[in-house]
Amino acid sequence: GAQEKLDNFFESAFSGYAEGRNRPDYRSTSLLAPHLRFGEISIRDVFQRAGEAAHLNPKISDADLRSFRSELGWREFSNHLLFHNPALASENYNRTFDAFPWADNAPALHAWQRGLTGYPIVDAGMRELWQTGFMHNRVRMIVASFLIKHLLIDWRFGENWFWDTLL
Repeated sequence: GAQEKLDNFFESAFSGYAEGRNRPDYRSTSLLAPHLRFGEISIRDVFQRAGEAAHLNPKISDADLRSFRSELGWREFSNHLLFHNPALASENYNRTFDAFPWADNAPALHAWQRGLTGYPIVDAGMRELWQTGFMHNRVRMIVASFLIKHLLIDWRFGENWFWDTLL
């Protein structure tokens, strides 16, 4: 399945990736994250095959290749940080935030989890996540920011929800 997903990405969504990856209304992401996570495909294979695909397809720009490879690099950087700092998954990196006055608001958390906040982009993303296990990267940033900056709910509740629902 991982190789098929990679082939489909190179054939249909790689061209225009540099711009399209920021648009949740486009299907321009690779959808490879779960396959990479569970070791069905290696990061080296994806990196190498991206270069080969770009070389063979004149519609794929240098910017598309650089952008995609950069995202692979950010993924590996995050894995590196977590490997060497396992507490990052459960503790604030900046300890001054340990005393932040998070809201204790179970109804708001539940509304966020179920996509019932009244904010269309947040709700659409959370419903997609619940139904498919996927959420576009930009939408993940929006819903996470909404949780912590608008609802003032501790980021760890969001992390736990994503852990249980995101492939």
